Amino acid sequence: MESTAQQLHYQKTQVFFGTGEEKKLEQWIKTLVPPLSCIVLLSDTKTRDKTNRLFEKKLFRLGYRVFTHTVTNSSSFTTAICNDIFIPEETKVIVGCGDGGMAALTKYFAESRGLTAAFIALDPTMLSALTPSAVLLHNGVEEIFAVKPFRSILCDPDFFTTAHKDALPVAFGELVSKCVALFDYQFAHFLAKEPFDFEIMHKGYAIIDSALEFFSAPFSPSFLEKIAELSIKFSELTQKMGNSRLLCGGESQTAHAMNLLFLHEERALRLRGEVEMFVAPIVMNLYQSTLLQKRSFFVAPPDNNARLHYLCEFFGLTQQRIMNKIRPILSNSEVDLMTYRLDEYREELSELAMKNSSRLQRGWKIFKRLYTDDGYALRKEIDSSDVSIALALAPDLKNKFTFLTALKCMGLLESYIGE
Repeated sequence: MESTAQQLHYQKTQVFFGTGEEKKLEQWIKTLVPPLSCIVLLSDTKTRDKTNRLFEKKLFRLGYRVFTHTVTNSSSFTTAICNDIFIPEETKVIVGCGDGGMAALTKYFAESRGLTAAFIALDPTMLSALTPSAVLLHNGVEEIFAVKPFRSILCDPDFFTTAHKDALPVAFGELVSKCVALFDYQFAHFLAKEPFDFEIMHKGYAIIDSALEFFSAPFSPSFLEKIAELSIKFSELTQKMGNSRLLCGGESQTAHAMNLLFLHEERALRLRGEVEMFVAPIVMNLYQSTLLQKRSFFVAPPDNNARLHYLCEFFGLTQQRIMNKIRPILSNSEVDLMTYRLDEYREELSELAMKNSSRLQRGWKIFKRLYTDDGYALRKEIDSSDVSIALALAPDLKNKFTFLTALKCMGLLESYIGE
């Protein structure tokens, strides 16, 4: 992508990206619906003023009937929020405005109403923008919902003036932490024989390496635009795959568990991209240390009854809600096959884990320096006991198969609960 305004075409989503795209608002909206059509603008409290001041008025002057709805509880987007959104019967398109969380909510809501969805990015966290899925809390647990991708996206870095003050490190952490998801993508192919595309994996790492290289330079005003550009490129890969596999590795599982833990205990937690960047090196170090030693001793299978108790105790979930989420105990033959395959591919996985550990070490150093205090406030944000609980219970909260899932199945995460 160039820094100048341009129009990009993806598999299903048309993306207008670059500075100066605000002037193309009329052209952009006409690719969706003709004048006189009814449009619903969704935003949250952080971006409501900009939405009302800029987009609502301009669309009104262009001859569109515009209705706005503000999501008030934007710290934790849930499917229940959609129950409170009223739209006129003649609505033709749902246009979301905001960050990655608003993008997921907009796609889900439009899908539930059978309407076209479009998005105006007011934040550089665009990693899931083109993904044909939406990740939202549903009855207390994150679920992945298959949805149609946006018909069109308008992304002008000039819009980012209303973004969160730490939007840059959040977006950077969200992208670089996907080293773990890319590792788990190949791991799931080796151990669970999931579909795999080497070219997509290679492109994913190339995008992350580009971020590490670009952001190693001294700070520049172009950083926000660059991270949005790279995030959209990574998101393009998820649309080509047709699923969220590249976004859902052990880092995502663990960050979700952290979120539930902090929500239950009514503690404030950093934004999702920050938490994923925080836990990604820890998860990868666990992967790497496991690969360095062959298991030559008996390990008892995981205790799912105890896990059920802990999931309710630590995350405030009901047994009824979580019982079907817990991954079943594998038979001895299934564990033996998993262990055999792990030994068979140990060399390739060890090399990949080592490269990713280096990426994440470099990324962590850059990540901290993107804050005005050079990451000083991050030092005591999360306790090691929180991380241990999250690591141990994370595989029972999401269905995606990862190395963390395999460790649970082999009984190698139980000790972390005690810690």
